[in-house]
Amino acid sequence: MNTGMINKWKLATGKIICPDIGKAGSGFFINDRGFFITNNHVVTKMNIDETEAIRLDYSRQIFIKIAGNTYRASLVIDENSDRPVVYDYAILRLNVTPNAYFDIANLSEISQGEEVVAIGYPLDFDEPIVSKGVISAIISRPSHINALHRIE
Repeated sequence: MNTGMINKWKLATGKIICPDIGKAGSGFFINDRGFFITNNHVVTKMNIDETEAIRLDYSRQIFIKIAGNTYRASLVIDENSDRPVVYDYAILRLNVTPNAYFDIANLSEISQGEEVVAIGYPLDFDEPIVSKGVISAIISRPSHINALHRIE
């Protein structure tokens, strides 16, 4: 892991801020057309409606800070689909051509024990944190949100 690569990754990674729902998180560009991926829980707020059903409200104010610049993002996913909620992803779009982006790996091309690097903005930090590790397991399962049940 060298400084040049880290600086390139910083250009592909951004801090997401949703002031209307009080959320923040990390995400990254996946192509040169401005598509950006994050977790669904970063851009939604969970509420319980009058029937005591869980409802997710999507942010209407999504901003992304990348390399000192702030951009407005729009939601691309279908808000009525349950897939983003179940698999905890959100697809955003920025009207900008990114200086860098990450290629999405095919799950069949990665394996347990491979070295990986993570970059993001944990705990609402203003600077990205970079860490190196090893893939300890490959598990595909729905989000924790499915485990939410009303207890009487």
